[in-house]
Amino acid sequence: MEFPAEHGRAIRLFDGVTGRLVFLPPPTGMLTLRLPWVAPEVRGLGQERLAAVADALLRFLVWKGYRVGVRYGFRGPYPREGGPFGIDVLGQPEGSAGPVEPLCRVVVGPVEVHGACHHDGAHRTGRVPTVADVVGGTLTAADVRFALLVAGHHRHPRRFRCADLHAGHGLFQDARVARRRLRLLVARMQPRPAPSFPALSRPAPPPPPLPHTYAAAMGGTPSTEAHWRGTAPALRRCDDALSRGLNVPLAFGTLYGSLRHGAASPELAGAAQALLPLGVGGDSGGGSPPSIGPATGGR
Repeated sequence: MEFPAEHGRAIRLFDGVTGRLVFLPPPTGMLTLRLPWVAPEVRGLGQERLAAVADALLRFLVWKGYRVGVRYGFRGPYPREGGPFGIDVLGQPEGSAGPVEPLCRVVVGPVEVHGACHHDGAHRTGRVPTVADVVGGTLTAADVRFALLVAGHHRHPRRFRCADLHAGHGLFQDARVARRRLRLLVARMQPRPAPSFPALSRPAPPPPPLPHTYAAAMGGTPSTEAHWRGTAPALRRCDDALSRGLNVPLAFGTLYGSLRHGAASPELAGAAQALLPLGVGGDSGGGSPPSIGPATGGR
């Protein structure tokens, strides 16, 4: 697989149709993410997880230098809350006027909730709760979505006891603390503002080029030589994690650990700002859910 050296490692995504890793073409043509439509008012936590993974994939592809669009619709049996869900990655060679070609289907495992619900005023037992059923106290909707993104690989199911969901224990509180700490670490480095990504709830042009991309960070002038000695290896480890099957938890751990323990730099903070929904520098940070809106663009 020929891949421009300045864009880092070639991307391999796990294809849920063939059950193997598939190489994406170099970032010279156009990629389109095709997502199923799920109305926000009926979206369960599994569908929220799908939206969070779709947002992460969009961010990563733009960070790697791709032009990316979004299409709404789905081929095959329509996914229900029980999942698993799928994000189709479609490709079109540069200069081609022909139809887009399916490259792979990124599978997102469901959220499985067990046990009776005894929470006052919450959903009935047997219905998977929504984000609105879970938030409260210090836990926000953005924290819940961040937890669904970074707690475990997206291909695997996430299992919870219903009582733990409503109490906000465990990974939700951990995600709340980690997200806030990472926001502070990024803000201290004062990276250049990143443009907001287009909402997945409406047809939108591809997002504008980010000031923070892998190629820009690796090819730019480092802030200091000492910082750069830690920054470049951290960026490569982050690129490796995401390019080999979109391992968001491993990439998050790399960015968080490097920024917190000695490798803080504007370049690394910019990567965290571009790749994760932190709410820094113009990014909504997941405060409003990346809605998957009415189908447009055909099936």
